[in-house]
Amino acid sequence: MKKLIDKLYEKTPDEWSQQLHQEAGINKNRLDDEAAEQSQLFSNWASLAAAAHIDRKEAERNFDEEKARMDLKVRKDPGMYGLEDKPKEAAIKAVVSESEMVKKAYSEFLDAYAYDKVLAVAEKAMEGRKTMLRLEGDLWLGEYYSTTNIREEQVDRFREKSKDLKKKSRRRIKNG
Repeated sequence: MKKLIDKLYEKTPDEWSQQLHQEAGINKNRLDDEAAEQSQLFSNWASLAAAAHIDRKEAERNFDEEKARMDLKVRKDPGMYGLEDKPKEAAIKAVVSESEMVKKAYSEFLDAYAYDKVLAVAEKAMEGRKTMLRLEGDLWLGEYYSTTNIREEQVDRFREKSKDLKKKSRRRIKNG
């Protein structure tokens, strides 16, 4: 899991979002390749999403623990934090929320939360991609995308018209 979390933090949430946008699309002219890549793409994004979710839960737990430690310190020795002997709850909460360690833990939690949210969308996007592949395949099977079909007689008529136009053009040039 450590490797996945390290991989997760190699990019910002915005960079992951951009990559997701690129990888979620499909090329209707490469459906065979797109279908072959689908399970690997889904697996990659699902693994990153799982790592992001676990990391967020851990960051949330660390934040809660840091708040609790600081709260306990303030209650044990309120005078050390500039509070009266029997401080009010609001004063304790204010001191706890201003603690550098609590602020740092909260910042780490927010970072992990951002990654978790972006990668939760990735799983949904890959499910959507799978659905798009099926729909595009159905369109091809239903001959929605047809190949251009020019009959031989149409080609012959075009050649004759082309010859006639060349003859007329030569006559104009000669008659000047």
